[in-house]
Amino acid sequence: MADRLVETAELIRGRGIDCPIVSVGSTLTATHMHATMGITEVRPGVYAYGDIRTVQGAAAQWEDCALTVLATVISRPNPHMAIIDAGTKVLSPATAGPYNFGLVAETPTAKVTRLSEEHGTVEFTGETDAPAVGDRLHILPARAGVVVNTQRTAHLTRGSDLLQTVPIEAHLRSL
Repeated sequence: MADRLVETAELIRGRGIDCPIVSVGSTLTATHMHATMGITEVRPGVYAYGDIRTVQGAAAQWEDCALTVLATVISRPNPHMAIIDAGTKVLSPATAGPYNFGLVAETPTAKVTRLSEEHGTVEFTGETDAPAVGDRLHILPARAGVVVNTQRTAHLTRGSDLLQTVPIEAHLRSL
């Protein structure tokens, strides 16, 4: 793909139009794009956050993922299911293969299996103590870009300590 962009830039230049920047994006391809002669800029999107998709694409490891959504359990319809207060307006409606919409950091065998606009369904497998109503869960999202874009602030933490709350300047700018 990068080769085609460089070729297109050359065609544009061949018509006498200045084309000083050949810019590519995508976290998943960033490590490969810099090797293409003629690419002048690489704009990886979610590399600073990481998400399930970047792990699946070998652009990050699980421990590199820095973004989670803090969700509250609002219902327990059965012993293997919890309803959380995070749906497509917070988590991405895109899935990540067998990980569905997200994973629960506290219980890696639990995953977000369904979303409505305002709520998510978390299913717990195996021998695990599922959370109670009111418990808070850290959800590792399938796609971090939507999560960051739809929020006004980010809370920077280390462990359970809140270090700083920062505004997200580009809130809803790419929709």
